Amino acid sequence: MLWFLLPFVCVFAGLFSWGYSAENAWLASQERGALWLAALLIGIPALCAWFMAEVFDRLVPKRAFDARVSRRWTLMFAGFAAAVLSVVLATPLITVVPKLNDGVSLGLAALAGTAVVLPLLRGKHRGECVHCGYDLCAAPEPRCPECGAMYSVV
Repeated sequence: MLWFLLPFVCVFAGLFSWGYSAENAWLASQERGALWLAALLIGIPALCAWFMAEVFDRLVPKRAFDARVSRRWTLMFAGFAAAVLSVVLATPLITVVPKLNDGVSLGLAALAGTAVVLPLLRGKHRGECVHCGYDLCAAPEPRCPECGAMYSVV
């Protein structure tokens, strides 16, 4: 889960730091300060993405989220794609619905962006090797004959 959330948070932190450097006068006028705004604009989307990833992994287990499988680049690319899609979805949401709080808009966009990207990851299936996807229904021993990984039931 960490490899999915790390690029997600980095995209939002990068956008916040870019906005902070570009609009420093506006941020100085905020009554709660830049730290509160950073927690709001980075923390809420990250928590929403984490929640949606956990829900998806519980409902339809994904092979990339399995701890026995090293799919760091897959998860990092998925996290980056979900973050970029969330930003693309949040931009019109913030401008079209100005009465909606920015944190709520970013949270909804993060939920939607994550909900679009995560179904694209390959799921785990019963009787299938989590490493290579080989069908283990007729495997004579508890080791995958294709990749050598230990057999486990989902």
